[in-house]
Amino acid sequence: MGSLSRRTFLLLSTAAVTGCGQPPATDQTPPTGSPTTPGTGTKPAPQKTPLEVEGWGNLRGQFIYDGEPPERKQLEITADKEYCGDFKLLDESLIVSPENRGIRDIAVMRYVRRGSAGIEPHPSYLENAKEEIALENSRTRFRPHVLPLLTSQKLIVENKDPIADNVKIAAEANRPINQNLAPKTGRVELSFPNTERLPIHITCALHNWESSWLIVRDDPYIAVTQEDGSFEISNLPAGEHTFVVWQEKPTYIKEVIIDEKETQWQRGRFTVTIEPDKTLDMGKIVVPASAFK
Repeated sequence: MGSLSRRTFLLLSTAAVTGCGQPPATDQTPPTGSPTTPGTGTKPAPQKTPLEVEGWGNLRGQFIYDGEPPERKQLEITADKEYCGDFKLLDESLIVSPENRGIRDIAVMRYVRRGSAGIEPHPSYLENAKEEIALENSRTRFRPHVLPLLTSQKLIVENKDPIADNVKIAAEANRPINQNLAPKTGRVELSFPNTERLPIHITCALHNWESSWLIVRDDPYIAVTQEDGSFEISNLPAGEHTFVVWQEKPTYIKEVIIDEKETQWQRGRFTVTIEPDKTLDMGKIVVPASAFK
């Protein structure tokens, strides 16, 4: 595929927003031996809109930290120290590559208005629409740290550690989860039939340093940046799309520098135009260190 000049086709927007929800409330129910049954919602999901697609294209870019990579702090281990203390765990809320200053675990998600059904995706996304997606607890960490999940997929949470663990998911549009996991063999299968507005926090009621994030959507156009800060979203319908950019410390990435020009993304949103059979490369998207304070 050819590549478009990002100066020609990149349209950075400050889309207006009409309201904002509160952060998800953490479930306060005590752990139990069986999972909380996910809800089905009070309204049926709206039907996706079929498109007369003129073609498909791709979007890519790379998020770069503006400055020296911050030092990651060692976490305080407050329970099961005989086992957990061996791993010298580091904070994962902001991970910047020392090689190229790429920012890991930034989520780029196609924006869908609340209540909108979205669009029918490219047929290639149907291949894994029913897959089981794994979240693993190992060495007293949840892996991966940021995990996309379609509403049609199942989340499988497994405990690989020789000590008991717990998974607590602070869902807002779905029923919260608070589930104990037995040593080595603990396993639970979970469903989240409703889209969550923002990534939802996953914690452990037994080990307060364990933390990860779950992105629950019925729109598959999501990417999470790799260790070098890069991302790519494939097979987007040709036309204009708005994306929202999330990172756990600031929630939204609102200030960036592209082509040495400072740009504001209201509510973390930017808009691009995708052309058929081409890849729009946004290049290096530099994020100031002040965004993570």
